[in-house]
Amino acid sequence: MKLKELVLLILVLAISVFVTRFLVTVEPAHGTTPTGKELYQKHCASCHGADAKGVEKMAKMLKVTIRDLTKLANIPDSTKTWPKIIADGKAKMPAFNKKLKEAEVSSVIAYIHTLAPASGKSETPAAKDTTKVTK
Repeated sequence: MKLKELVLLILVLAISVFVTRFLVTVEPAHGTTPTGKELYQKHCASCHGADAKGVEKMAKMLKVTIRDLTKLANIPDSTKTWPKIIADGKAKMPAFNKKLKEAEVSSVIAYIHTLAPASGKSETPAAKDTTKVTK
């Protein structure tokens, strides 16, 4: 990796961490349970986007495909594997088993379902990835 690309990568990561930690994070009131939306914004939005459709810059930086979760949410049985993926991580997605309780994971998944199109069907039959890495 060239020095210029490395510096850019570090800069993008630093900005993402800053935005996630200080601007996007919504802290629940003391003694209350955070909502699925609050948890999603804190732990997921930096890569998956506020709309759950994926952040193209993060996909390029990490050299991965970030799936459009709103499309996947409407495919029957597609979210059955999500609790395990969220808990254990997958590929470059980190594990959240030490950060989120089972009920919180369920709350995040329920919130993602609220972002999915109301039609009850995905916009594309195969839930095509919309955030691709270009080489």
